[in-house]
Amino acid sequence: MSTSSESDTGSSSESENDTDDASEVLVASIVTLIAMDHSEKYLGKRKRPPPRQSGYQWVMDQLQANKDCYNMFRMNRHVFARLHETLVENVLMDVWWSSIIYHC
Repeated sequence: MSTSSESDTGSSSESENDTDDASEVLVASIVTLIAMDHSEKYLGKRKRPPPRQSGYQWVMDQLQANKDCYNMFRMNRHVFARLHETLVENVLMDVWWSSIIYHC
Protein backbone atom coordinates (compact mmCIF):
# COMPACT_ATOMS: atom_id res chain seq x y z
CA MET A 1 0.00 0.00 0.00
CA SER A 2 1.39 3.39 -0.92
CA THR A 3 1.05 6.50 1.10
CA SER A 4 0.04 9.83 -0.30
CA SER A 5 3.58 11.21 0.12
CA GLU A 6 4.95 8.41 -2.05
CA SER A 7 2.37 9.11 -4.77
CA ASP A 8 3.15 12.84 -4.57
CA THR A 9 6.86 12.12 -5.01
CA GLY A 10 6.16 9.87 -7.98
CA SER A 11 3.93 12.43 -9.69
CA SER A 12 6.40 15.24 -9.06
CA SER A 13 9.25 13.24 -10.61
CA GLU A 14 6.99 12.49 -13.59
CA SER A 15 6.21 16.19 -14.00
CA GLU A 16 9.94 17.00 -13.75
CA ASN A 17 10.64 14.42 -16.47
CA ASP A 18 7.90 15.94 -18.61
CA THR A 19 9.37 19.40 -18.05
CA ASP A 20 12.87 18.15 -18.93
CA ASP A 21 11.51 16.48 -22.09
CA ALA A 22 9.66 19.64 -23.07
CA SER A 23 12.83 21.72 -22.51
CA GLU A 24 14.87 19.34 -24.65
CA VAL A 25 12.29 19.50 -27.43
CA LEU A 26 12.25 23.30 -27.24
CA VAL A 27 16.05 23.52 -27.41
CA ALA A 28 16.16 21.04 -30.30
CA SER A 29 13.50 23.05 -32.15
CA ILE A 30 15.38 26.32 -31.68
CA VAL A 31 18.66 24.76 -32.84
CA THR A 32 16.89 23.35 -35.89
CA LEU A 33 15.39 26.74 -36.75
CA ILE A 34 18.76 28.46 -36.42
CA ALA A 35 20.41 25.82 -38.62
CA MET A 36 17.68 26.18 -41.26
CA ASP A 37 18.00 29.96 -41.23
CA HIS A 38 21.78 29.74 -41.61
CA SER A 39 21.41 27.24 -44.44
CA GLU A 40 18.98 29.46 -46.33
CA LYS A 41 21.18 32.54 -45.94
CA TYR A 42 24.66 31.18 -46.57
CA LEU A 43 24.65 27.72 -48.13
CA GLY A 44 23.81 26.80 -51.69
CA LYS A 45 24.00 30.32 -53.05
CA ARG A 46 24.55 30.67 -56.74
CA LYS A 47 27.60 32.51 -57.95
CA ARG A 48 27.31 36.19 -58.54
CA PRO A 49 27.23 37.28 -62.15
CA PRO A 50 30.23 39.24 -63.36
CA PRO A 51 29.91 42.96 -62.61
CA ARG A 52 28.49 45.16 -65.36
CA GLN A 53 30.97 47.90 -64.56
CA SER A 54 34.17 48.32 -62.60
CA GLY A 55 34.17 49.75 -59.09
CA TYR A 56 35.59 53.01 -60.38
CA GLN A 57 32.83 53.32 -62.99
CA TRP A 58 30.17 52.58 -60.37
CA VAL A 59 31.54 55.28 -58.03
CA MET A 60 31.63 57.78 -60.88
CA ASP A 61 28.00 56.98 -61.73
CA GLN A 62 26.99 57.50 -58.09
CA LEU A 63 28.80 60.83 -57.98
CA GLN A 64 26.95 62.18 -61.04
CA ALA A 65 23.70 62.80 -59.19
CA ASN A 66 24.08 64.61 -55.88
CA LYS A 67 21.08 62.78 -54.37
CA ASP A 68 22.50 59.36 -55.35
CA CYS A 69 25.86 60.38 -53.97
CA TYR A 70 24.36 61.36 -50.63
CA ASN A 71 22.16 58.26 -50.42
CA MET A 72 25.08 55.93 -51.10
CA PHE A 73 27.99 57.62 -49.30
CA ARG A 74 26.05 59.76 -46.79
CA MET A 75 27.96 62.85 -47.93
CA ASN A 76 27.56 65.41 -50.68
CA ARG A 77 29.72 65.28 -53.78
CA HIS A 78 32.02 68.13 -52.72
CA VAL A 79 32.66 66.48 -49.33
CA PHE A 80 33.45 63.20 -51.07
CA ALA A 81 35.87 64.99 -53.42
CA ARG A 82 37.61 66.68 -50.47
CA LEU A 83 37.90 63.34 -48.63
CA HIS A 84 39.36 61.77 -51.78
CA GLU A 85 41.93 64.55 -52.10
CA THR A 86 42.96 64.22 -48.46
CA LEU A 87 43.36 60.48 -48.72
CA VAL A 88 45.35 60.70 -51.94
CA GLU A 89 47.67 63.32 -50.46
CA ASN A 90 48.28 61.30 -47.29
CA VAL A 91 48.77 58.00 -49.08
CA LEU A 92 51.11 59.54 -51.63
CA MET A 93 53.10 61.16 -48.84
CA ASP A 94 53.31 57.81 -47.04
CA VAL A 95 54.48 56.08 -50.22
CA TRP A 96 56.97 58.86 -50.91
CA TRP A 97 58.40 58.75 -47.35
CA SER A 98 58.59 54.97 -47.33
CA SER A 99 60.43 54.98 -50.67
CA ILE A 100 62.94 57.54 -49.31
CA ILE A 101 63.49 55.54 -46.13
CA TYR A 102 63.80 52.29 -48.10
CA HIS A 103 66.45 53.73 -50.44
CA CYS A 104 68.53 55.31 -47.65
